[in-house]
Amino acid sequence: MRRILSMVLAAALALSMLSTAAFAQTGETTTIKVFHTNDSHSRAKEVVDSKTGELTNIGFARFKTFIDSQEADGKLILDAGDTFHGMPFATIENGNSIAKILKAVGYDAISPGNHDFNYGYERLDVLSYRAGVKPLAANVTIGGKNAFDKYLIKNIDGVKVGVFGLATPETAYKTNPKNVAGLDFGDKESLIATAQQMVDELQERDCDVIIALCHLGVDPTSDIKSTDIANAVEGIDLIIDGHSHTELDNYKVGDTYIASTGNYLENVGMVTIKVKDGEVLSVEPKLYSAKELKNLPEDSKVKAIVDRIDENQKSILDVVIGKTPITLDGERETNRGGHTNLGRLITSAMLEETGADIALTNGGGIRATIEKGDITKGDVINVLPFGNYIVTKQVKGQDIIDALNFGMDFGAGGFPHFAGMTVEAKKVETTAEDGTTKTKGQVLSILVDGKPIDPNATYTLATNDFMASGGDGYTMLGNYPIENEFSALDEALIRYLSKVGDEGIKAIDAEERLILTDVAKNPALGSGTAATAPSTPFVPDDSDKNNPSTGRWAA
Repeated sequence: MRRILSMVLAAALALSMLSTAAFAQTGETTTIKVFHTNDSHSRAKEVVDSKTGELTNIGFARFKTFIDSQEADGKLILDAGDTFHGMPFATIENGNSIAKILKAVGYDAISPGNHDFNYGYERLDVLSYRAGVKPLAANVTIGGKNAFDKYLIKNIDGVKVGVFGLATPETAYKTNPKNVAGLDFGDKESLIATAQQMVDELQERDCDVIIALCHLGVDPTSDIKSTDIANAVEGIDLIIDGHSHTELDNYKVGDTYIASTGNYLENVGMVTIKVKDGEVLSVEPKLYSAKELKNLPEDSKVKAIVDRIDENQKSILDVVIGKTPITLDGERETNRGGHTNLGRLITSAMLEETGADIALTNGGGIRATIEKGDITKGDVINVLPFGNYIVTKQVKGQDIIDALNFGMDFGAGGFPHFAGMTVEAKKVETTAEDGTTKTKGQVLSILVDGKPIDPNATYTLATNDFMASGGDGYTMLGNYPIENEFSALDEALIRYLSKVGDEGIKAIDAEERLILTDVAKNPALGSGTAATAPSTPFVPDDSDKNNPSTGRWAA
């Protein structure tokens, strides 16, 4: 009788548990919170503006506190790519520092961004494993087989959430092609087909919520965008997006919400999803800015990891990568008012890295001098601390002329340093309406590879990603699409210094790429803004137009 009674009680208990589970499924609403980031470019630490004292970058430690402060039946932590590469904090450890932090925060999955491939495809696999995250990219294949996981499914309080990933086909040329050799990223048509296939598979596996984790962006110049996926594919509840550095908050295309935080952890995102009886009741995306989260403390465990990485990197920064027989000038005044040997070395490294016709960078991006003697990684990072990377564009000769005329504003951060060109210019002193004077450079001639520049010809220009997007006012460059993306400036300079040695440094030090004549008074120019690109193109001077050897323009 005791045995029978025990069996009856066990059966009753099991029935009670089943009834409770059924009630949770059919009678209650499940709240799921999806926390997301994108395009942090390894800005792992908080950043406080030195002038205003305002928090501008949230940092992963504060993001962790934010996640833990939110109540929900279950949570997902997702990243939409361009995370493992960017700042020296990441690059001097080939991304391993970021992997440690992602693991501490507790990320579930990442959609690989084009810059996550900057260390190579195999390294991305290693970093994802160390971070404890699933790299999701259903469209990326190698030898006809999937190179990454297509999706993951997470059960949250009886609700099945399916997340699939898509990586931009632009990766094929927005990282060094060597990094993705053998990988096929597909095209617009195949990505849409793949996305619909993923939705169908996840629905067949009884997923109640379907999320697309994408590194596609919404840039109108991109062939395939997250908005294209939202328009063409049925059944996606939410797209977490990256790539175009766009802030999307409560943005909806058809039945699909798209959320994206911008870049550099200036914002983080949280999407609240409510589900009842297998039906999605609501999807509520919201971005949280650094200003909104500034009063949250940093998570002590994540901060301890960041601090430990900083301390350990001191020894890495002391690694000698070369030496210089002369001082390499990185002083603010000289790099914003003329050419220096360090500016010539950086732009020569850009040509070496890309094989471009011309390289162009801004003097304001050169931040420190390298003294004669051994050169350490830390020295190079101090020179180029911003994590800028090199891009190439196909640019008309006329826009290169205009860029030089615009940028040659003595004392400004946009002052142009270049390689692949010899430029003759005269200094012109301009007087503004308030009586203040400025010195500008006015281009007289440009030789590219020893030949006069052709305003109507197209040249391959290597520049940094800041200038490529119109930074420092170089809007004439921002209008061109990016052809290819390469490594960070500091990495390229380290390789170049190691390659050329003492003699190469001396040879570049002796070069004269910018030839300046004496200051000429030109008060007629004083009524306008000194740093304005010319509205009309330069045309050959009558005295020189039949002389192709000069490449000279009328002043």
